Amino acid sequence: MPHLNIDPVPAAAALVQALQVLVSRETSPLGSAVLSITQLQTNSDADNIIPDHVTLRGTLRALTHEHMLLMQQRIEQAVPAVVSAFRCNGSVDWQLEHHPYYPPTVNDAGAAAFAREVAGEVLGSENVLETEPIMPGEDFSFFTRAVPSAFMFLGIRNESVGSVHNLHNANFQIDEGVLPVGAAVHAALALKYLSLGQEGFGSRSSSSSGGREEL
Repeated sequence: MPHLNIDPVPAAAALVQALQVLVSRETSPLGSAVLSITQLQTNSDADNIIPDHVTLRGTLRALTHEHMLLMQQRIEQAVPAVVSAFRCNGSVDWQLEHHPYYPPTVNDAGAAAFAREVAGEVLGSENVLETEPIMPGEDFSFFTRAVPSAFMFLGIRNESVGSVHNLHNANFQIDEGVLPVGAAVHAALALKYLSLGQEGFGSRSSSSSGGREEL
């Protein structure tokens, strides 16, 4: 009889909703965080069997290291507390052995100004835009922690070849025709930087823009 069992499915559904409160009510409106539950799996493949357990998977992102740690802490507190109302037990596994912690990708102010100037010389300043901070998971973040760096995007939208979908969309595809443009910008950055000698583009500035962390 279903009423004699403990059903983890409604507990999981309630947890998905509850976790979003950490973003809407515990994240400053001047900051940002993204908590996405992207998978819900049970150990049952029958439509008349209540499963023993449910596994939720997803991704957590924040703009600062401090906020990331806070979100981790609150998730670890919320999971067992929410599912206990449904007579269930819950725990969090960050799976760091498979998905190591990624630090923020933060542009150095001097490097970003240098990159914008050189890209403008190659592409025309009207074609070089500054974006709002975003939170992609990025290996480049490790470089930004070691040396002054700047992370840039290369526009690839081209309706004639179907390159119109955003990254992480199942229909995403790149317009490879823009790759020579990206190579030209990189070459120009290298040549300009080498021509500056020891002066470089200035020392690392504490006033940086952009950033993201992901787990």
